[in-house]
Amino acid sequence: MRFSGKLWRSLVSGWRDRSPAVMPRRSRRAGLSWDCLEGRAVLSHFGGFHHGFGGFGGGLPLRGGSSGSTRNSQLTQDLQTLRNDIRTIQSQSAVTVAELVALRSDFQAIAQTGFRINRQALQQFENDLVTAVAAGTTDTSALQMEFNNLFTGSSVSPTLINRTFNDALKIAQDSHITTADLNTIAADQAKIQADLAANGGSSLGGRSCGGGIASASPVHLLIPGF
Repeated sequence: MRFSGKLWRSLVSGWRDRSPAVMPRRSRRAGLSWDCLEGRAVLSHFGGFHHGFGGFGGGLPLRGGSSGSTRNSQLTQDLQTLRNDIRTIQSQSAVTVAELVALRSDFQAIAQTGFRINRQALQQFENDLVTAVAAGTTDTSALQMEFNNLFTGSSVSPTLINRTFNDALKIAQDSHITTADLNTIAADQAKIQADLAANGGSSLGGRSCGGGIASASPVHLLIPGF
């Protein structure tokens, strides 16, 4: 089942002032449509959602010529491999809309206190959370402490902080991502980075052909918006 763009926007509307929160994967999974057309690799946003790491749009014109065409073909192939791997991993997800709505409500409640979470620190926690869960970690006390530290000096209640942590933990667990999955995506990204380097660089006005994909956290690719 695919979410409509309208539903995606509804789910994330409460998170615009913070680092993007967890978004759905398959069993109700994000659609990902990528096109490499006329020497440009153009990757669409998941469900209309614009990611915190700059999005997948843009598209860097790649160098022409026979060797350039070969390199373009390799980039297209490696992007397709990444796409397929993401879809395969996402197909194991059991994350539900109800779980996502619950987390959305948590962050809305936090925003209503007037407190703004540090974006980089939150993204680090998200990576640490999913990585630990993927490795089979059952003792979450260190993760809980890391999350609690995000709210140092705030007026956010411990009850709300704990609920938000538990809702995020539930999504990480239900994603069914494994360490092997994260390694697979990282390896795919490394190939894309090599393709971009072979084309003489990957940036154009701060945007790139596949550059957002190559530099994004595997966690953010596998759980769109997390």
